Amino acid sequence: MKIKIPVHLKTSLKSSFFRLAYLYSRINKSYFPNDEFGICSICGNFSKFWFNGLFNAESKVVCSCKWDEEFTYNINLINSLHCGYCMAKFRVRAAAQSLLDYFWQGKIKFINELVQKLKNNSIKWSALETSSSDGIFSNYEIPSIIKSEYYDDVPRGNFKGNIKSEDLQNLTFDDNSFDCIISLDVLEHIPDPWIAFSEIKRVLKPKGAAIITVPIDRRNQYTKKLADINGGKINHIEPPSYHSDPLRKEGALVFTNFGTDIQQLLTSKNFNASVKEYRNKSGTAYQYVIMIFK
Repeated sequence: MKIKIPVHLKTSLKSSFFRLAYLYSRINKSYFPNDEFGICSICGNFSKFWFNGLFNAESKVVCSCKWDEEFTYNINLINSLHCGYCMAKFRVRAAAQSLLDYFWQGKIKFINELVQKLKNNSIKWSALETSSSDGIFSNYEIPSIIKSEYYDDVPRGNFKGNIKSEDLQNLTFDDNSFDCIISLDVLEHIPDPWIAFSEIKRVLKPKGAAIITVPIDRRNQYTKKLADINGGKINHIEPPSYHSDPLRKEGALVFTNFGTDIQQLLTSKNFNASVKEYRNKSGTAYQYVIMIFK
């Protein structure tokens, strides 16, 4: 006879295990050298955040982008430290925290709590998330949150399953459509990110905000253009750099390497913007979250 354990009991047992593991890690600090523990801003559970060194010196993305050991380590940290429950990585959890802090100011503490309120219609709030496979709302389906991708084979404005085909340089939405736009590690792959920033601002409602991340090496002060489009063809200003992309086997071409001057550049182009740095528990990793306000 197969015994079915209730979901809430499984969650409770898992939480107890993670708390015991956390206590042991405080005694034996070598037991989880890169893993961390804490409360996840997505699911709200106390969890182990486990490290996964995806990239090394021989990795295609590392070689292509010429990352050194220090920045590769940071990229590994922010793209892992996965929540043991919902699998959200550090950079996604940092973006989620920015969203919660701005819109709910402590009244809603976790994305899962926000989702439940949206489902029972106790609040009205809308969003467009342009990184559907690896975003804040990837594990949720809510009518007021539209997910999009840049598909090569789907006309703009059409759907592929429940994902809408969109180009951030020319969105199909009306002005003042969304309370929030979420774009995580996308804008570095867009030929003209400044047009994309303008489009994001256009479709935001008044008092809305965009939550944006791009990879930034804090040692690089200046933003640098790596490629552009000229006469419909890609013009490489620097040797091509590619990031991993679930939609494209060859990866996604990097058009712009953003530097720590990003807020200054946005301000100079008349955007109301802020840039906040988030650190992991041990302080060894950093993630910049850019916010654009309407």
